Amino acid sequence: MDLFEELKRRNVFRVGVAYVVAAWVFLQVADLVLDAINAPDWVLQALMLLIGLGFIASVIIAWAYELTPDGIKREKDVERGESITHETANKLNRITIGLVIVALAVIVIDRLLPGQPAGDLQPPPEIAAQPDSEAVQQVVEAAQTAEKSVAVLPFVNMSSDPEQEFFSDGISEEILNVLVRIDDLRVPSRTSSFAFKGLNTDIKDIARQLDVGHILEGSVRKAGNRVRVTAQLIDVSTDTHLWSETYDRELEDIFAIQDEIAGHIVEEMKLVLGPGDEREEKAKHTADLAAYESYLRGRYLFLQRGVDSLTKAVAAHRDAVTRDPDFADAWAALAQTSVTLSGWDADNAETHSAPVEDAAFRALELDPESATALSALGLLHQHRLEWARALEYYERASKVARDSTPFYWYATMLDSVGYIAESVEHYKTAERLDPVYPQLQFGLGINALHRNDLEAARQHMQRAMDGNNANGWWGMSFVYLLERDADAFKANIEAEYEQFELGRFADSDQLREATNDILIALDDPGKRARGVRGAYVLGHLAALKWFGADEEILAFLQDSLVKGNTVNLANTLESGVWMPAFTEVRQLPGFKKFLRDAGIVELWRERGWPDLCRPLGDEDFTCD
Repeated sequence: MDLFEELKRRNVFRVGVAYVVAAWVFLQVADLVLDAINAPDWVLQALMLLIGLGFIASVIIAWAYELTPDGIKREKDVERGESITHETANKLNRITIGLVIVALAVIVIDRLLPGQPAGDLQPPPEIAAQPDSEAVQQVVEAAQTAEKSVAVLPFVNMSSDPEQEFFSDGISEEILNVLVRIDDLRVPSRTSSFAFKGLNTDIKDIARQLDVGHILEGSVRKAGNRVRVTAQLIDVSTDTHLWSETYDRELEDIFAIQDEIAGHIVEEMKLVLGPGDEREEKAKHTADLAAYESYLRGRYLFLQRGVDSLTKAVAAHRDAVTRDPDFADAWAALAQTSVTLSGWDADNAETHSAPVEDAAFRALELDPESATALSALGLLHQHRLEWARALEYYERASKVARDSTPFYWYATMLDSVGYIAESVEHYKTAERLDPVYPQLQFGLGINALHRNDLEAARQHMQRAMDGNNANGWWGMSFVYLLERDADAFKANIEAEYEQFELGRFADSDQLREATNDILIALDDPGKRARGVRGAYVLGHLAALKWFGADEEILAFLQDSLVKGNTVNLANTLESGVWMPAFTEVRQLPGFKKFLRDAGIVELWRERGWPDLCRPLGDEDFTCD
């Protein structure tokens, strides 16, 4: 008891409390400054260590020394009658109260400070030019859509290690996946939301392109077993921060953080969503943090595409399912990544495709509504030219899918076998979910070419090119082919080489040589045979058609089938065969045999005839 009273008399408790409050305020300010200058994590950790040591020192000093009118003296040298510890106590009380007020101000500023209001909003010109009643209706519908929509931008990696970017991207995608399960809330897919990563694009412009009324943005700092996630929800129409929160947690709490962020968004938009619209479906997570990190790393690499990145992604997903055999999302991702790799590295497609079925079926065993696993099986059977089974899986995937990929793959499959008009619906669904996805824009461009809509094809291919999608240049060559624009066609062939050099062609020397053959023949019609040879090596249907090599186009299709290179064949069928420019190819006698050998005619007889072909009796058919 004497010791306790002596601690009080010497103001040790007051010094400790004042020190703790002052240290907290200092660390909050330091954290903001260090974030702004991108200081490494260890700087803040070092400050915390120094402050901790300082606390011990302050308590020892408060016990051993006393503040007097003559300055600081050792406590044993101060006579009790000369002691002014009671006055010092009052000063410490005032200092502590002042620091508490500052701390409260920091909390209020951090949590409640709104953004600046935006200027007056004007309707788009196409709406303003319409009759009043129709314009008002469209404005109302647009406003309702905006209220029920949010785009999740990639969270900024604030960790000192740039390699941790996969983690911040993964957290963003996982939050998106939670939100996309909420009925009536439109959430653009990852590929569209992440298209603005690293660009200094205005929030309002992003919202306009994605057609959303709200933006979720934030940052992630990971250090050891600690993670700090900051998130804020912005109402684009008023430029107001509806909600913001910072989570400092153990890494094992990352799933709870994701759910809490989604919950806050639903709460802030409650008037829009209405009660009872939230789905209770949960993402299939894992309790193993190492497995989860491998899964996020694999997703990050998968979206980089390319043979090297996809190979590393497969390894990461294998590690995830090895660590946690019940991790449904990781099994589905392993199936999806493996089958995608088989398309990029067609020469080794059989090896890459080997784990697809086992991984997909395991994912479906754990999560029967895994659209990722179902669509992976669809693509696997498409690569095998097992068209009916592929369509069956795509149909199942489209009924449960929340992102664009199953709809896009379904659409390209239908396009491949001639169901051009039917594919439009699935393309449009994919575009609504993923409005700026470059690969999807390429697919929309091919479909427009199949429908002979040249201007729409040009616009879609340009959008794919703007997104640095190599297939955009490939597709634009068909546009210039139809226009017979020789200069543009040649320039586009040269640009294709630059794009594909780092893409799916592993043999860059062969790619360069074949491209040179095409360019030489474009300059010198006498070198046509050389150009045809180069185009044949690349499977470049537009270049083959430019040289009038209809027989060679059919030979390329037949050769792929005979050699068992069905993945390349499936990829080729997605672009070219059903365009009006290839009518002469479809009239060649061998084209019917090719369709029969590829199993496409069997599909038509079971499912119904496509846009450009019709039966002639029980055994024959014709294509326009």
